[in-house]
Formats: sequence, structure tokens, C-alpha cells
Amino acid sequence: MDSPDKWTTEQVVAFLKQNGLEPITPVFEENEVTGLDLMLLTEGELKHMLGITNLQAAKVKSLVNALAPKPEPVEGEPEPMDEDGAAGPLSPKETAATAARAAEAETDFNAAAVPRVAESAEREDHGGDEEEQEDLARAVVTRAVSHSAPRAVPNPTVAAVTATITHSQLPAVLPTGTANITLDANTVGHYQRATATISELEAEGVAQSLPAARERLKSTQQRLKLQKNKFDELVKEEETRTQKLSNLEAGKWYPGKYLFGAKKREEKLERNKEKLHTVTTKVRAAGAELEQLHVKEAESQKAVDELVAKCKSLDEARTYVAQLLENVFLGGRVGDAAENALEVEVASLGPKLAEMRRYKTVYGQAYELMRGASKALGQGIQLLEAASRMATVDVVGSAMRGPRGQFRPTMGSVMVDMVKRSQMRQGIQLCKQAGDLSVKARQMIPDMPRVQVEKLKRLQMGFGLMDVVFDNMISDMIVAAKIRRMLGEARSVLSDVAYGERWLQGWIKGRIDADLRSTEALLATRRQQLHAHRAGLLGAWIEARARGAVAEAPVAATGVPVYGGPAAVPYGYVV
Repeated sequence: MDSPDKWTTEQVVAFLKQNGLEPITPVFEENEVTGLDLMLLTEGELKHMLGITNLQAAKVKSLVNALAPKPEPVEGEPEPMDEDGAAGPLSPKETAATAARAAEAETDFNAAAVPRVAESAEREDHGGDEEEQEDLARAVVTRAVSHSAPRAVPNPTVAAVTATITHSQLPAVLPTGTANITLDANTVGHYQRATATISELEAEGVAQSLPAARERLKSTQQRLKLQKNKFDELVKEEETRTQKLSNLEAGKWYPGKYLFGAKKREEKLERNKEKLHTVTTKVRAAGAELEQLHVKEAESQKAVDELVAKCKSLDEARTYVAQLLENVFLGGRVGDAAENALEVEVASLGPKLAEMRRYKTVYGQAYELMRGASKALGQGIQLLEAASRMATVDVVGSAMRGPRGQFRPTMGSVMVDMVKRSQMRQGIQLCKQAGDLSVKARQMIPDMPRVQVEKLKRLQMGFGLMDVVFDNMISDMIVAAKIRRMLGEARSVLSDVAYGERWLQGWIKGRIDADLRSTEALLATRRQQLHAHRAGLLGAWIEARARGAVAEAPVAATGVPVYGGPAAVPYGYVV
């Protein structure tokens, strides 16, 4: 049977009948559900759009998913070799598998330092999917506003700011480290309105509601499309029934008209009227449902548009607050000890994270180069092995011709020689390609172990055998010996290249990815803590200034705690 995404409606119905779901097949036929529809629609969409039960929808999805095509394995991945493999020269896959196990066994990816990369390696440009990444980033932002409730200031004047806060019972002192803050009343008013907007929109949960609203709109549009197709088909059927009934009423000829007589004609006319009435009823019902879906789509679109507008306001308010806090507290002149410590830590984590990303990029590029080299070298070895077999056949043929036939080659020996030359040249070309790729990877990661530059450069030059010419001037036995010698060197290089491939993959998956994730999480946490702390200080400064404070409070003797102490950043990355 074909893949489910290629099934027609008839194949879907047959599949349901085979699996004991015959009672629900009429609704699938009526809506002309194809195999691609089954794979794209969720269980909930199947239930609501087709009117089946949860159990039936779940069973349909599970049966279809079981037959869906599985993803193919990654090409070029080494296959494991049997422990009791046969003696003699290993195949390219066996050689690569042996090297892979050696790379895993010999390398400690938890070592203190990650092997360096070349300084000339390109740096990565980190991008992302715009709409989905923007929605996700907005939805997971931690709420960080001032410790006090933000107050809207309709008339941004000093008097209005003072009137909004009346805590005369508290001492009029500025928070520690805020004496150097200089903000006018207009800026304070904008800041308070921005924080009020953030609090209001975060309380509504607009950032978390937008992705769900987009999914509801998408689901409604899919249902609308299916219903529109169903409505169009019913309209066509109604037109056909109407035309047929008109022909009967007009007395036009039809098969058996004069044979069965007027009574049969009346019966046929009644049957067609009933069928037309049934189809017309279905058209009206489908049209009503289509109209409801249009209304629902408009409502969903309106909800999405409103949420998009609110999220835009939320983004603008967050951006304004973040920029204001950054401008106010940047440097060491403003802020208490905790704020200054967090600021220094965030500033130090940025370059380290950038360097880790560069390592990830360079190691990834080197891994892809080594992977391509391993694949090309394996194919080259296969061609050289075939050439070696042809050379052996040529030697046996020469021996059978005897001394007199040495200089009178037959048509068969000429064909063998031509095939041998072609395979030899293709094998050498692939070996040179593998050499080019592996040398580039070795230059990017100078400390890669067990990958010798001299052997790679010899491979890059074709093992110095590009001057081998296959003609009658060189005996077939010498040619066969040279091919075998080249095969031995190629297998040795393949072992090193496969080791380097797995070694690079191990560092990426076993260390660099984990370090990158942990450092990104640490930096995000520290930035949130710094933003929240600055917002708290600025909110306290606004309240204190509204009460007439002009000086800071005395510094407590116990000091100010620092968030989490110094950052634990992995070693081995050059910053």
C-alpha cells in the first residue's frame, strides 16, 4: 500500500473498513477526506470537523501514524562492526566504526578546556524564525517591573508626580546608589505609563494567548476549506439533479421511456424529486455551516489582530523600560552593590557566550568537512578495490596468454585495462577530494588528535601516484602492486578521518552544546535579575523623590548580598 499521504478518499475508506471502522466511513466519503488530510489534522480537528467520537479519532490517528513513513537514517553515519569480524583488510564502514569507537573511548569531553579553534575561523550569524520565535520569546519573558505598583501620570509635571504618592510617614531618603539619577518629570511619567501598560498586558496574558489564537485561526481556516469543498460538490450535484428533473418534466427521451410507459415515468419523476429535495437540504445545511465558519473565522481573525496590537504595545513598553533602565544605570556611578555586581557579571558573560557560539560554529563546520571527507574516501577506496581486482584479472590473463601473447593483447584484456584505468582515476580523484576537505578541517581545529597533516597532504596529492600511467610499458603485476599499496595508505587515512569525525561530533554533543545552553540560561537569568533590580531601585527613587528626598540612606553595615555569587562559566574558551 502507498504511503498514507498519497491515499485517495477511496483508499482511506478501504483502510477504515479493514480496521473495523466501517460505521464512520460515510462521513469520510461525504467530506472526501484524503490520506494527507488524516496526517495533517489532529485528533480534536477530526472529532469536531467530522463529528466522530474521541475514541474513533484517536484510533484513526494511531493507525495512520503507524503507517507513516519513518525518517531515513543520517547518511554517512558509521555502522557498528561485529566483535568477531573476519581477519584481513577492513571495509570502509568497518574501518570507520572502529575509529568511531576509539574516539568515544579515548576522549574525555568533560576535560577542563575545549581544544582551541583557528583564529581565522568565521564567526556565526545567529538568526531565527521571525514570527514563531518572536511569539515564543515574548511569551516566556519573566515579569520584571518595579517593586511598587506603577502609577499613571496624566499630566507629567513635578506637581503631578508629587501628588500621586503621599507617604509622609516614611523617611524622605533616596535608595542607596541612586543619588546620581537625573530624570525629569516628563520621563518619569512616560516610564510609569510604560510599566502600567506592562503590568496590565501581562496580567491579561496577551503574550501567552497569541500563539493559541493563531492556532485556532489556522484550524478554523482548515475547516472552512474542507467545508467549502463539500459545499461546492453539493451545489454541483444539485445542479445535475435539477437538470435531470427538468429533462424528465419536459418529456425528453431517456433509456426505457417508451418501454416502461407513463407509470414508470411518474415513479422516476417522483424519485428524482425526492433526491433533489435531499440534495437541496444538504446544500442548505452545508451553506449554513459554511456561513457559521465564515463568522467564526472573522471572529478568530479579529481576536488575533487585537492580540497582535496588544503584543506590539507590550513590546514597545518593554523596549522603552529596558532602554531607560540601561541608560540610567549604565556604568558604576548609579546603582547599589548588587546592581553593580550583576552589571559586571552580565557584561562578562556576553563575550564568553559569543566565543562559545563561535566554537560551536567552527566545530560544526569542521565536522561537516570531516564527514564529507570520510564519505568521499570510502567511495574512493571502493573504486580502488575494484581496480585492484581488475588488475589481478589482468595479471592472470597475461599469464594465460604466455610469452608470445604478451605484446598482442586481446579485446578482453583491452576492456579490462580500460575499466581498470577508469576506476583508478575516479578513486584517486575522490581521495584527493577527501584530502582537501580533511586538510581544511584540520586547519580549523589545529589540536585535533590522530589526524596527521602529512598523511592528509599525501592524500590530497593523490598519494604521489598521479604519474602512474597504465599502458603496455608497465607490467600488470607492478600496476597491481601499486594499487594495493595505495589501498593500504587510503585505509590508514580513512581510520584517522573517521576518528576525527567522531571526535568532533563528541565535543559538540558531549560538551559544547551543554556549555552553550547553560551559559545562555545563566546570562538570561542574570539579565532578568538585573532588570528587576534596576526597576525596583528606580521605582523606589521615584517614590522617594515624590516625598521630597534629596539624599541617600546610610549604607548598612552588613553589606548587600550579591545574586548567586560569581558566574560558573566553563573553562577552555578563548575570550
